[in-house]
Amino acid sequence: MLERLLINIRLWFLTSSRVWIIPIGLIFFGLISSFLFMSLSIKYALIGIVGITLTTVSIFFAPYLGVILFYVFAFCAPEELGGIPFSFAIISMTTIAWVLRELDPKKMVKSSQNRLILVFWITIVISAIFAYKREYCLTPLLDFTQMFIFYMVTINLINSEKKFHHLVWAIVIIFALLSFKGMVSWAMDGISRISGAGGDDDHFAVALCMALPFSLYILFTERNGFKQMAAILSFFLIISGIITTISRGGFMGLGMVLFLFFLKVKKPAFLIIYLFFFVFIFLVGTLLMPKEYVERMNTISHYQDDGSAMTRIQCYHVGGRMMVERPITGIGIGNFNKIGHLYDSCIEGLVAHNVFIQVASECGILGFLAFVGLIISSMIRSFRLRERLKTTHDGKKLIPFTHMLEVSFFAYVVCASFCGSMLSELDFEFLYLLIAMGVCLENIAGQKIGNSSQHLTREENGGKMGTAPYF
Repeated sequence: MLERLLINIRLWFLTSSRVWIIPIGLIFFGLISSFLFMSLSIKYALIGIVGITLTTVSIFFAPYLGVILFYVFAFCAPEELGGIPFSFAIISMTTIAWVLRELDPKKMVKSSQNRLILVFWITIVISAIFAYKREYCLTPLLDFTQMFIFYMVTINLINSEKKFHHLVWAIVIIFALLSFKGMVSWAMDGISRISGAGGDDDHFAVALCMALPFSLYILFTERNGFKQMAAILSFFLIISGIITTISRGGFMGLGMVLFLFFLKVKKPAFLIIYLFFFVFIFLVGTLLMPKEYVERMNTISHYQDDGSAMTRIQCYHVGGRMMVERPITGIGIGNFNKIGHLYDSCIEGLVAHNVFIQVASECGILGFLAFVGLIISSMIRSFRLRERLKTTHDGKKLIPFTHMLEVSFFAYVVCASFCGSMLSELDFEFLYLLIAMGVCLENIAGQKIGNSSQHLTREENGGKMGTAPYF
């Protein structure tokens, strides 16, 4: 019934010469323009209106651009200009454009990851219903619901290798620019640690570590010299950004990314280039690395003498007590940093500093299992996809993408074990983007090798497996 209704709506829209794009666009244009005029001077309001007009038109005629734009806004975390929730506006425009222009219920991407995310969302809703203090649950619940919806939009709109490649480049460019902006502030304004647009140095370090494999992928797979130079610049900017966050979790994540990539590089020429980069980074880092960074990293092996590290251990203990008291439903999403002081006055206002403890304490054991299952299954599916692609000719050039996603997942797991966050934080948005990109890659690979299903399954193949061109 629902499928037939969606088809009829789409056919009606298409046979109406897309005339309804005009009133929908005018609604967004009118609402946002009025907010801009009320909140800003005429000059800036007019500039904003021109940008919004171009953005709206672009999204309606190329909905996948809305996906890229949403993540750019999510990672930049701009101030809510004049009270306008830009991310929500982009989600709305992109979803409407997808439904009206590209939605075909029979071709919607189906994946077991969709069910796992749905289960996780249900556990979050249950935790909110039985929360210790429900008033703290609404905002993070709405934030995660927004991410869930846009996950579904992403896996259906990023449906070609070209679009996937554009998304990878957008991630690299935005984090390189954020790193550059942070380092300029660090050098010019004398700030001790850069924290990105979101305001938290640890979460920014996690996101940078997750973005680093994307720049490495571009560096070792692009043939265009200009793009390779851009990737090299982005690579050094992101590493410099990780270092200047002075984050211990970021340091460990950086080490994990560099180590895993070293293991994955197979061609001697690329291995030599990679080792050259590593030695260069080490030498330059030794000379230019801030004294505060060296001192803070030394506390990893002497955590007993560091007050911040001991506070994190107290957070772990409090998280354990919360899990014991409420093992099924948890204390409620968004409650850890609000009621933690009731368990230990020393951690008032703090998150768990371990994302797995945070999820288990707020969402219960079922939420924890769904969350961990999402990460593990994504990594397993990436490995299986790579093994399948090795047996094909057309799919081999997609193999580096699987390595990129795997390394990024490992970076998240390592960093998130020391940098806890709420479900609305930047690193969580990046995690669900990674999961979505894994599903998109399976769909694209299925198209390339003539598989009509939306995700690949393991097949037996008696022939000798090929090798990836770069890894």
